[in-house]
Amino acid sequence: MTYQRLETLLVTLAAVLDQSHPPDVVVVVDNDADQSVEREVALLGSNVVYHGSASNVGYGAGLALGMRLLRSSLDPDWYWLLDDDTPPSVDYLGAVLEAAADSPYSPWVVANRGGRIVGGRIRHGFDRRDEVNLAQFTLVDGALVSRKAVEVVGFPREDLFMMLEDVEYTTRISSAGGVLLVRPAEVNAMHLGSGAAWRSFYQARNHLRIALDRQSPAWLWGWVYRMMALSVTDVRRRRWLSLRFRWSGALDGLLNRMGNEAHPRLIEQQRRQNGDPS
Repeated sequence: MTYQRLETLLVTLAAVLDQSHPPDVVVVVDNDADQSVEREVALLGSNVVYHGSASNVGYGAGLALGMRLLRSSLDPDWYWLLDDDTPPSVDYLGAVLEAAADSPYSPWVVANRGGRIVGGRIRHGFDRRDEVNLAQFTLVDGALVSRKAVEVVGFPREDLFMMLEDVEYTTRISSAGGVLLVRPAEVNAMHLGSGAAWRSFYQARNHLRIALDRQSPAWLWGWVYRMMALSVTDVRRRRWLSLRFRWSGALDGLLNRMGNEAHPRLIEQQRRQNGDPS
């Protein structure tokens, strides 16, 4: 999936197509419906399919869109989910598929990053003693999701827009089937734009909404703990705009105001702070 990053997208697509075990079909979901992106993708071969979205529907909805297209046309054994700024190592897909085939757990998701939910708190990390770990969630950027998982659980939640859509999706899957973390598999996660203050809006809103929708005291405690810890960090580092985004998101989560629009006044303030006249 991509959004206004053509050069980065082409680097990642080159890495995907150069896999030692290449994918059968690649679907590029463009959240900007940019004709220049469509032209470049068309040059990559018939097994690379472009689909443009008229508006930015977000990461979760973009993944769901691409997965639906694949399911209707191919119904693959595995869906490999990637963002445009995560070029994989040349053996990534082969290593993850091999780990899935060799695992006694018949996993429904295989990835290289993730962790567990401990007392409602999201704990990232890998048990250093083992090459393969069972997990309760993975980051979907680079993950393989099985056909069985899609049949039983469906697609990523679309109204979250971005942030925690992967945790929400793969914890749903882990409640029904195995989720596996594989140490040898590597992706070069660039995390472009990950430091933007407005991301704290979606992180706070989505985490709270997931806890409330699941009616889970443990998840709600996890949200409170994380919210307090991050807010204290914002204050210590004088990240006042991030703090305002965070609590604005909390209010929207409480009121179930979902979708892709953070508080417009805060967005405008960040644009001015970044020197963006638009």
